[in-house]
Formats: sequence, C-alpha cells, structure tokens
Amino acid sequence: KTLSTFLIAVLAMISFTIHAQTSNAPQTKISVLGIDALQMPQDKESLAHLTRLKLQKMDGFVVFRHYDVLDEMKTAGESAEDCLSVKCLARVGELIGAEYMLTGSLENLSDGITVNYNLVSVEEKTIVKSVVKEFYYFPRQIDDMITISLNELFDVETDPLLTESLVMSENVIDQRPTERLNLNGPRMGALFVGGHKG
Repeated sequence: KTLSTFLIAVLAMISFTIHAQTSNAPQTKISVLGIDALQMPQDKESLAHLTRLKLQKMDGFVVFRHYDVLDEMKTAGESAEDCLSVKCLARVGELIGAEYMLTGSLENLSDGITVNYNLVSVEEKTIVKSVVKEFYYFPRQIDDMITISLNELFDVETDPLLTESLVMSENVIDQRPTERLNLNGPRMGALFVGGHKG
C-alpha cells in the first residue's frame, strides 16, 4: 500500500511538471482574415471559420476570435471587406497584437479545388510563406483539404494516404526557409481581444 501511494505521488508530480512546462511554452498569436471563396459551395465566412477551427486544433497557436477582431477594426475605422492587402493585414495585426495574419482563397475550378494560403508577418509587413494546392473535386472533403494545406504551411506531417487521395499538385513558397514557427506549445483556443484602442 505504501509503495502504491508513493508511485501515485511520483506520477502526479511528473504529470504536474509536464503540464507546467507545456503551459509555459511560447505561443504564436495569429488571426485569420481575408479568406476568399471563388465559386465554392461554401461562403467565405464559413471557410474562414473552418480555417480558424483547424488552427485552434494545431499545437502552438493562439487564434484571435473573429468578432473581437472585427470590433477592434470597426473602432479603428478599418473595413474587413476591404482589408485584403498585405499592408492592411499587417496594420490590423499591429492593432490587435498578432504576430501573424493568415489570408488566402479557395477556388472551385472545372476539375478541382485550389486552396491558397498566405502567411503575413506583422512585424516584417510581408508574406513570409505561401502554399498553393490543387485538389481533386471532392467538395465534401473541404475539411481535409484545409487540414492538408495548413499542415503544409506550418510543416506539420499529414497522413500520406490522405494526401495522395486528394492532392493533384502543390506549390510551397517559403521566404524564410531557415526559420520556422515554434509550434511545440499546447493546443489553445481562441484569443479574446480586450479593450479598444484609439
């Protein structure tokens, strides 16, 4: 009985230590804005929402809540509909305290679906990495297409069988191949933006 109690105590200490280390791991603050839908069955708001959900499930990210971002933009006189340029995205990123802004588009072509994501560095005010993937036309698997594309963008491994069954072609452009985001932190939910600026 004494040994069992000792082992339980040791396991509890190990679990607490791992949790503490994970909680202190750096998180990348990111916001999704300007996702366009071109002839897609889903509208752009739905696709942007799905992109945010996928990011929230990935390790190492703190994702800003969309309505909080819109509220901050409205207060600052910014329009979400018109904020498509890198300059505007970087400006909004500074406003809300994000490190990166994720933008892009999903387009329904004659024989497939193209997913394009661009990662904008708020500090550098430039696109630091892009991914373009052409998928076979399986509209019911948009969820998987977004997952594959985001995994490619952030160097996360994807089930090769899933990739082979959906991907027609791909193009990844990394402006900073020697640098990668730190995605070793815990899985986090949405980030609430507190207060208003200016």
